[in-house]
Amino acid sequence: MSWFITDKSSRGLSFDLDLYKQEAIQYISFAEIDSEIDKDEAADKPGKFKHSSRNKWEESVYIYLDSIISKNGAPLSYVIRKDLEGGIEWKDLDNKFQQMYNAPLQGFTFNLDSKKY
Repeated sequence: MSWFITDKSSRGLSFDLDLYKQEAIQYISFAEIDSEIDKDEAADKPGKFKHSSRNKWEESVYIYLDSIISKNGAPLSYVIRKDLEGGIEWKDLDNKFQQMYNAPLQGFTFNLDSKKY
């Protein structure tokens, strides 16, 4: 149940105890899978910036930050996230994007995350 509440909260969603009770086995399975994923395995750090390959370098920075999970549970790429395009429904975003866009861009954790790497 702890995983269920943490997951819903990190994605900015309300949690319904009745929903958990109806699908408890599924959420327990999600929690087990999530615990087995190695969250400390980051992609390679981007190389030095070269103006001639700016787009490739920018993509490598995003991939690197996306591979690191911050203290708030969101991919670290939340610190450089772009605004959501208009007309996108929250429910249509996958879990990772909900976590990224629910993470605040201010406060203690953001300050630590934006200076860490």
